[in-house]
Amino acid sequence: MKHHYPVRALSLLCALAIFMSLLPATLAADTEDDAALTAALNAAVVPNAVSPSGIQLNLFDYWVSSEAAADTDTPYSAVNATGINKDHYLKFNNRGPTQTGVNNINQWTGSRTPLSGIVKDRLSGGYPVLTSDKAYGTDRTTDTTTEQSLAYLFDQSQQIDAAAEGGTPTGTIGKKTYWDVDGLLQIDRDGYYYYNASNNNVSTSNSTIGAGKYQSANYAYFDKQTNAFTLYNKWAVTSNGNSGIKGQFFPFTDPKAVFTLNNGALTQSSIQSNNPSVSHYFGMTMTTRFVQRYGGMTTKGGNNAMTFQFAGDDDVWIFIDGILVADLGGIHDQATTTIDFSDGKITINGNEAGTLKEKMSKYYSEEKYPNFWRGDTLSDDTYHTLKLFFLERGGYDSNLAMKFNLAHVPETEGIKVDQFGNPLSGVTFDLYAAKENDTNSSLSERYIIDESKGSQEEGERGLLASGITNSSGRFVLAEGETSAAISLNELKNQGINYLILRESGSRKGYRRESNIYLKLTQHGTDILLLNDEDNHWTTGTYAMPKETVYSGPSIKLCNPAGVVTDTADLSRGGTLFAVIMHRLDGVGETQPNSSNRWGVVTGNPLSGWTVNGVTEGGSYLESVLNAAKQHPDNCFVFKLASNGSYMTELNNCPGDIRSYYFWLRDHGGNTVDTAYAITYYYTTAETIAGATVDNTHWVDDTDFERQFAATIYIPNVKHYLNVQKLDDNNDPVNGVTFALYKQDDLLVTDTTWSVIESATPYDTVTTGTDGKATFPSEGQVLAEGKYYLVEDRAPVGYKVNATAVPILVDDEHGVMADAGTDDDGVAVTVAEGHLVPTMTPFATVDDIDRTLTNITTTRMEAESGWDPTLAKTGQTVNLKLDTESFKKDHPVQTLRYIPVNTENKSLSWRTETGWLWFHIEQTPIADSDPDKNLKTNLGNRDLTRLFTGETTVTVTDQRIGSLAVTKNVVVVDDTSSDRLDPDAAYRVTVTLALDGKPINDAVACEDSAHELQSILFDNGEAVLSLNAGQTITFPDLPAGTAWTVEETETLSSDRWRTAVTVNGQSSPLTASGTIARADRDSVVITNRYAHYDEYTAAVTEQFKVAKIYTAGGEHSIYPGRVSFVLKDANGSAIQTIFVDGKASAEFDALRFDHTGTYTYTAEEVNGLVDGMYYDPTVYTVDITVTENDAEHRLDAAVTWRDNAYDAEKGLTFTNTYTEPDPEGAVVENALNVLKQYAAGSSDPAHVTTLFQIEAVTENAPMPNETQIHILGAHSASFGSLVFDAEGTYIYRVSEVDPQQSGLQIDPTVYTVTFVVTKADGKLTAAVSYAIGETEYLYSEAGNVLTFTNAFENKAEELKHASLSLTKAIGEGIDADTLFDFRIEVNGASGSYDATQNGTASSVTFTDGKATVQLKGGETLLIKGLPDAALYTIQETTTGYTVAKAGDTGTLSGGQTATAHFTNTKSGSGENPKPNPEPAPEPGGGDVPGPGPGPNPGGNGGTPALNRRDHYAYIIGYPDGDVHPQGNITRAEVATIFFRLLRDPVRTQYWSQTNGYSDVPGNKWYNNAISTLSNMGIICGYPDGTFRPDAPITRAELTKIAAGFFSDPRVAATYDGRFSDVHGAEWYISYLMTALEEGLIEGYPDGSFRPNRPITRAETCTIVNRTLGRKPEKDHLLPESDMINWPDNINRNIWYYAQMQEATNSHDYRWISIGSEACEQWTAKLIERDWAALERTWSHANSAPGGEVMQ
Repeated sequence: MKHHYPVRALSLLCALAIFMSLLPATLAADTEDDAALTAALNAAVVPNAVSPSGIQLNLFDYWVSSEAAADTDTPYSAVNATGINKDHYLKFNNRGPTQTGVNNINQWTGSRTPLSGIVKDRLSGGYPVLTSDKAYGTDRTTDTTTEQSLAYLFDQSQQIDAAAEGGTPTGTIGKKTYWDVDGLLQIDRDGYYYYNASNNNVSTSNSTIGAGKYQSANYAYFDKQTNAFTLYNKWAVTSNGNSGIKGQFFPFTDPKAVFTLNNGALTQSSIQSNNPSVSHYFGMTMTTRFVQRYGGMTTKGGNNAMTFQFAGDDDVWIFIDGILVADLGGIHDQATTTIDFSDGKITINGNEAGTLKEKMSKYYSEEKYPNFWRGDTLSDDTYHTLKLFFLERGGYDSNLAMKFNLAHVPETEGIKVDQFGNPLSGVTFDLYAAKENDTNSSLSERYIIDESKGSQEEGERGLLASGITNSSGRFVLAEGETSAAISLNELKNQGINYLILRESGSRKGYRRESNIYLKLTQHGTDILLLNDEDNHWTTGTYAMPKETVYSGPSIKLCNPAGVVTDTADLSRGGTLFAVIMHRLDGVGETQPNSSNRWGVVTGNPLSGWTVNGVTEGGSYLESVLNAAKQHPDNCFVFKLASNGSYMTELNNCPGDIRSYYFWLRDHGGNTVDTAYAITYYYTTAETIAGATVDNTHWVDDTDFERQFAATIYIPNVKHYLNVQKLDDNNDPVNGVTFALYKQDDLLVTDTTWSVIESATPYDTVTTGTDGKATFPSEGQVLAEGKYYLVEDRAPVGYKVNATAVPILVDDEHGVMADAGTDDDGVAVTVAEGHLVPTMTPFATVDDIDRTLTNITTTRMEAESGWDPTLAKTGQTVNLKLDTESFKKDHPVQTLRYIPVNTENKSLSWRTETGWLWFHIEQTPIADSDPDKNLKTNLGNRDLTRLFTGETTVTVTDQRIGSLAVTKNVVVVDDTSSDRLDPDAAYRVTVTLALDGKPINDAVACEDSAHELQSILFDNGEAVLSLNAGQTITFPDLPAGTAWTVEETETLSSDRWRTAVTVNGQSSPLTASGTIARADRDSVVITNRYAHYDEYTAAVTEQFKVAKIYTAGGEHSIYPGRVSFVLKDANGSAIQTIFVDGKASAEFDALRFDHTGTYTYTAEEVNGLVDGMYYDPTVYTVDITVTENDAEHRLDAAVTWRDNAYDAEKGLTFTNTYTEPDPEGAVVENALNVLKQYAAGSSDPAHVTTLFQIEAVTENAPMPNETQIHILGAHSASFGSLVFDAEGTYIYRVSEVDPQQSGLQIDPTVYTVTFVVTKADGKLTAAVSYAIGETEYLYSEAGNVLTFTNAFENKAEELKHASLSLTKAIGEGIDADTLFDFRIEVNGASGSYDATQNGTASSVTFTDGKATVQLKGGETLLIKGLPDAALYTIQETTTGYTVAKAGDTGTLSGGQTATAHFTNTKSGSGENPKPNPEPAPEPGGGDVPGPGPGPNPGGNGGTPALNRRDHYAYIIGYPDGDVHPQGNITRAEVATIFFRLLRDPVRTQYWSQTNGYSDVPGNKWYNNAISTLSNMGIICGYPDGTFRPDAPITRAELTKIAAGFFSDPRVAATYDGRFSDVHGAEWYISYLMTALEEGLIEGYPDGSFRPNRPITRAETCTIVNRTLGRKPEKDHLLPESDMINWPDNINRNIWYYAQMQEATNSHDYRWISIGSEACEQWTAKLIERDWAALERTWSHANSAPGGEVMQ
């Protein structure tokens, strides 16, 4: 509202007003506590603001100079051409042009009277249009308007951030748009939606509010961050004029500027509407869809008319169906208008202003639209759209008040998302009327557009509505002329039964569906929009019905049988709500009652549905209330609607709406077929949280009204292309740049490609840490078209692959690639990718629909060349939903498929030639399928387009290095007559071989001038002709190329000296080497001519070393020998010397008879002596040998780096030695047991007996197994014993009675005594045996303890088995302590008879699991268990030292399996398992791809080992077991790693000789030990032995494994983490390396136990980690496809997967489980014949090799 004052008084009055309004605001800002004001404002927020469905509010902020500047009192002339006013007639200003007596559109009218006629009477393109010939400026004759659309004010465009010149804004600026905002409206007690800013409009009545009055006045502030209004429970801002209006509408003015605190209470500040801090210049639009019903009344038979009421300023234009019906245009004081839909009357400022018919009949004539009118108002059951346009254009008052009670229309909307569920904005859709295609019944053309319906405009025939997606991916289909949202009822009324939804304006880079088929079905007044039965299975589009339900205030309460028992009035309080029910057992019962055959449906279409049945012991109503409280999104609460009724919307109704009870009941269906029902309940509580069984009642819904709409979920698949770069060793290559060019931008030949002049790449990406990258790059899209993928750049050391890969992007398949030929280094992999999120409801394992949980993918191929024709190959893989990885809270991201049969190698298809794609169908539903009733049989429908597809192009680069050959000639005496011409050419022979095969091809090279040429190699050999000073370089040799270089020129005189260097180091005359990636091998051949014939003598050099020990006690000097090694520049050992104690020694003299530079290193050998810290120093010496021509001799210049050599002492090495505890005594084969049966016994082949060993001596060490099972008449061993201290140790060995029918055990108890003594620093043990007082001759008995049983087989008792569990405790444990056990028996269910210490009891199994408790000394016997069932027993009580944590085995009918658990004392305890989890994480963080898997880490990982192939390296023992808890010898470990070496590494270090006294050449382990010793991986003991048959310790294995990683000497400083490792031990650096690489872990008690013999299970775990293998028990092969071991059948024991990995050769791929990577085994491979391979490796040399280790 604008108030103008006399011009002469205006300036003074405005200045005074501004000053007075600023003064209190400034003082308040200085004095008020901002935090207190913030808290008071938060407390004043209105909590019940609403954002009704079907009502859209858009808000616009305008400015003239800048967004931040105040909308100040700027003269009209100054704002005419800037900001939002530029080039527009309608001006924002607070001083309009002065034209007396002229109706100027930019001049205040002087009163509440509007200026009508500013805009035309019909919208154009959905927006008002200015009329022509209206005055707008200062010149009444020339400043007149022409027609101009106001879309620039009200559309979604942003007009900001234009350039500025000299501080003056230029360009199109001045607008920000806030689309679809929330939170402005409330519902009053009469059922109206309303907003009111002014306190003057508030009703004083406590009952009916009345016309033109409002329930409250609220200041509204718009929060740009939340895109929503905040309403405050007070009005704010007073009028600057004389209207006296308290409360203004300024949505962009901060509430802290309009409110203040008065004695701690929030109150209005004295700020007025013209204050500079108040933000003017804004606009708003509101669009609402409504239905005319009941003669324009809100309810049937009611007397409350539907009205729309408005009061405010400035411009307000209200359109219905695109026609102007209320014109309050212009700059004016507060004006009012009311539209009464009961009689069609319109009033403005209280005066009649015509009727709806008068306003609209020009365009909606009764002749043309006979069903449109009823008198002067609209006909019943017609649907309409009201649009309001509002502008605040001045600098004074701004008033807004509106309320309406229009009948809500459910909107049919669409939601557009990509494959990841991300919304897509800016996508345009058109809806056409359709009819069935009589000439073509194919699924793709079953409907055609019905041009007789809808628009009749040329090019738009049949068009019904259009829509464009917003930022949430949502669109509403609206009719073009009126922008009115379509109604299903309207469409059906027009005789439309079929529809085509067409994506007309899709976004580039996305696969789209051309036609989406929908159909309408009607029963009575209810109309549904449904999917075409076939179309949605092929397009992924899914139309889900949504239902709006209305109830009057009075509702009928009933009992579960539907009999009405009472009534309730919602207007008096309480809560009406609904839930959706589903039958738990199909169909058959008409409606839910108190039966437990119904459950509440919760969830959503993306994460899946769950049916919540009645819980055990609970009631039906309890289950309903529990589900309603726990899942509020599935509890549909009725709210007061704008027409006085109560309404709720049921979005996303699961299943077919036509199988709902109300539909079958109301439309003549058979209610026996009910599958779903919507049940209604009333609780007297005000919220669902307060509902109880006692205050909640059933509600009869027969009087409820329903309207239907639909949400159409439409998928878009964004195009992606994955690329991966590997080298020729299948390792990923990072930093490779790939480019995509459009097809026409490249010239492509068979061998190369070139870019058309001025063409640039369409897109580029660079491979990351895993060698992978994805097109498009950030901010780009991969649009439909034909492209070439090329490798643009590669890192140093790699040869760029010159292949141009054709890429086809289209709507049919998405992204496809041509792999070309099988020799171009290109492979293509395709997989099904993601299921589009719109189909998730049919793929989740829920209780509603599982149609897509099983699919079959078929490989498709086509030959190379553009426009491929794909054909099925017949290769198929059946896939199933991966239920373990699926997460309901992230359904789109975690829904994946895995092979049904794990024999199938991969989820993906791969080719190295031609095009590749896939075809997907539903896996045929078998009668045995437990989900068959939850699946729709899709037959052979093509489901491929429901999946995104994933295409990966793998390009292989060759690793390359270079070889340079240089010829030098030096002439000492140029007067000699027999010297050669220095300019002559010299012949040099070069040989090249790759993978052991000579290279026979032209090899690129360049000369000293870098001119490229090629040289032909024949049988791997070429002869170069080099002049003095010339260099020939071979720049692109594949990594791994073996080369030799030799000068073959015959020199005429022996006075020519020839010297050869390789990379600066002297070399034999025939130089050799192997090309490494990115390395340059430089060979220099120098011919030197001297006038003398020979040297007088060769030069020699000799060095000594001194051994020093740090000061210490009596035993601080190691009495044994330590060794030192001298190595050449290649790291090969050339001398080893030994020093005893604290002494010195000398290396043998080095003799040089050729010039050159020679580099050597000297270091101490780590002899693995316990207690010894070895000096890690490495000394380096450079010896330069030159000719002394004058003396005819060689001279040597010796340079020690860092001046390390002391002429007197030599090289000093300082060690620290602490005498270790004596070496433990290891006793093998002393505890073997033989089980035999007496004559006449039945066949005991299936009888299992149990034996135990108990320690009589306290704290005596125990063997690996304290209990052993023997099947039939066989032998077994408790394992070895290790004694760490002197003493006498006594044990008892006996048989445990399994209480097995027909079995009589041997009662013999053997006493075994070990006497341990110390001598020479070692412990030895003597053992004796006795039965009672009688000596037992163990060795004469065959080194076994013999037990003889008798057995009588009772066939009738073989049907069931028994399980005996005994608990023993040691001293210090209370006898009444209860110990908890968990027992798992496959197939066990229900109650089983049992005895506990002879007392009858029972044990109940649920899903195969039971829990029991035992005291010390008690035995539990469970009878009648299933025959042949696998059992597992685990003790779950913690805080004790246990002999074992669990037991496992297989039950046998008629027999009793026994398990014995012993706790020896209270304490923290030790758990013998090495706790191998978690496995080392893959480097880089991304899921490994199809290459060799993750490096274990650290400086290059383990390049010496074959990490790509997962061959078995362990086989079982002759007894059929693999003995995971048994020991493993040093020779066996050496053999494992020897066999796992990469072939080139094994060849490089091959040796059959060693310096160990106990490893002769004829032993099976000789090759392994000799080769690994040559590598420096293993070494022997100081006494010159290796001890191959000794059990290897944990420290020794750690040293070997760590040796394959970075130099342990650079490992991190020891952090003291282990209680028994102090930091000075010989193995400490290896230990730290192993910890850093994730190879080992300690024990739960904080120890490492370095000297303890390691078990085979622990060994396999460390070996697997060293190889980068990551087995996981649930991702191996089926048991029927693996080698299995009787003593490794418990899948829950920690080492199960590790032992299977070590003993089964298999193929695999990498998968991700959460953030972890692991192997997915895909196929069993043939086991390697290691014996044959080793014989091949040894080439029949002296070592026979080939024996197979266990």
